[in-house]
Amino acid sequence: SLLAIDLPLVLIEDLTVPGRFPRRRNVVTLLCDHEAEGRTAARYFLERHYRNFAYVGAEVDSDYNALRRKGFTDAVREAGFPVCSFAGTTPLADWLRSLPRPCALFAVHDLRARRVLAAAEQAGIAVPAELAVLGVDNDSVLCTTSSPTLSSIPTFDTSLGYAAGRALNEILLKRAHGRVIRTRHTQ
Repeated sequence: SLLAIDLPLVLIEDLTVPGRFPRRRNVVTLLCDHEAEGRTAARYFLERHYRNFAYVGAEVDSDYNALRRKGFTDAVREAGFPVCSFAGTTPLADWLRSLPRPCALFAVHDLRARRVLAAAEQAGIAVPAELAVLGVDNDSVLCTTSSPTLSSIPTFDTSLGYAAGRALNEILLKRAHGRVIRTRHTQ
């Protein structure tokens, strides 16, 4: 493992499990704030006065999926609305048909959002009139080649890269001593 070598190291992690991250000399851990991405999606839909909300997560559960879902559902519920979450026990098109309309749907990432668009077309649901779909990652190829085009929240990859560069510089200048930094979603 890289941790066994005593070289400067910047870790970028999606997890927020206390005590999981090494606090050692020459190691700085940056934590991605995926909950903020979920809250951003909720805020986007709430500002447009939606009252029906849904979440479609990853086919295989992951930490970033759980964090994005939590951020989205917490923010929507705080505003006084329930959230329907896709459990994968029925075909996606059938589940979409069961949603109240108009509905604001947040998908864990752009590829999943694109699959939602395909299932909505199969189910005869008009996007965005009956179902507004929002993804995460702002993948230009996936978003622009979808029909209709896909709206997406950009991640903070660029600012994360700069934060990693600053952290590495601090290690090299001997100012960082095993810190954990929670990055912020700036959108």
